[in-house]
Amino acid sequence: MARDGTDAGLKSAFMSGLFWSVKRGKDITLPVAPHSRTWMSSVETVARNFIHAAKLPEIGPNRAFTLPALSPTFGELVESLKRRFPESNSRVAFAPDPGAIGLFGAYPRLDTPTADRLGFQRDADVDSLVVTALS
Repeated sequence: MARDGTDAGLKSAFMSGLFWSVKRGKDITLPVAPHSRTWMSSVETVARNFIHAAKLPEIGPNRAFTLPALSPTFGELVESLKRRFPESNSRVAFAPDPGAIGLFGAYPRLDTPTADRLGFQRDADVDSLVVTALS
């Protein structure tokens, strides 16, 4: 998270758009509900995990596993963005769309015991993710 600029027609563009809209004081309507949950990781954390993976001498027989990420609700993400940009007059509305929720907002809390055991990392918290994603 969070790429800036054109959305290239991607259905997921609203997720990055949320970050930039609040930062710039622009209104945005999200196609998910406040309690919808997703998985997110900053580019820096993903890059650190790729480097970490390249340096691991052995990972064992289980070579396919999910990397750690945060699993915030969109409501938590909005609250974090508002804390980061308290001067923003951006209004964030929710217009839940079942298709969008199915694709981007119905994720469970993320448990990654194999990746955790191997030393992979996640962003510290949602506030840290917001700062890192927009720096």
